[in-house]
Amino acid sequence: MGKEDVATRRYMQDSRRFADAFNYALYGGEQIIRAEDLKPLNTVSVPPGQGEHPREERRRDVFRCWQSMTDEKVAYALLGVEGQTRADRSMPARCMLYDALGYADQIDELKRKNREGHLLKSSVEFLSGLREEDRVLPVVTLVLHFGTEPWDGAMCLRDLLRIEDEELLPFVADYRMNLVSPASVEDADIGKFRTDLGLVLGYIKHANDKEALRKIVNTDERYKNMDVESVDLINVLTNSHIKVDEGEGKTVDTCKAIRDIRQEGYDEGHDKGYDEGHDKGYDEGHDKGYDEGHDKGYDEGVRDGILQALQSLVRRGSITTEEFKRQATACQKG
Repeated sequence: MGKEDVATRRYMQDSRRFADAFNYALYGGEQIIRAEDLKPLNTVSVPPGQGEHPREERRRDVFRCWQSMTDEKVAYALLGVEGQTRADRSMPARCMLYDALGYADQIDELKRKNREGHLLKSSVEFLSGLREEDRVLPVVTLVLHFGTEPWDGAMCLRDLLRIEDEELLPFVADYRMNLVSPASVEDADIGKFRTDLGLVLGYIKHANDKEALRKIVNTDERYKNMDVESVDLINVLTNSHIKVDEGEGKTVDTCKAIRDIRQEGYDEGHDKGYDEGHDKGYDEGHDKGYDEGHDKGYDEGVRDGILQALQSLVRRGSITTEEFKRQATACQKG
């Protein structure tokens, strides 16, 4: 399991965020599911195998039992969250399997209680292990996509099927996947989340569009008071570098942190540009001075050599003094 998957699983262990995700997906943000009504469940199930060879266990990310008083009745459901940082094209089949195992585990538990309590009366009940009044709880799986790109995988089981005969379709059961993805959450709907989960999804949605990110962060006041766990998750998922100082307590002003990052980038670029410009100017000046000095020294050396040769000719009487002066003057000019 990668670092991103570990981070999202740990993040969604918080019952407040778990309830928030389901309230958004199932009830449009209405506060129906409360964190205190969620009971942790075993996340591991083992599909039934044949003989002495059980199949590999299946592990959910987060699994909760929801218990709540509604109209003087207790409403129950089993709720599971599967976090995905990238689109998994097999996800509808995976969700179907998770939910089927959730139902199978409940049925096995009912059978055990019925047999141990000697509650089965008829031959039909003995055959199935269930009483007529036995019921299992609904199982709902929600896929939370934490990727910066839109979900491009299958959304239902039929998206995975190769159908050669269209007449089969009415007899093929479909299975729809429940998905919440940053790309599908409108900016105006971020306020329907009551925890920082909505802010995380909004940040991820615009992570690759700096102007849109700046706008949403500066518009929503809640970004000025984000919890540390949410900022840490943003850093992991988007490769941001928002600093979390120990002295800040349990919240972070994301707006200020982003401004600081931009200022640090400006300062770093300014300093780097200054240093590179200074070094380049020094090198170019050094090279130019060397070339000019070399050329000037060469020319002066040639002239000095000619003058010394002319003086030697005068001493030997090979040329007159007037001829020496004439050629020396020409050499100085040339």
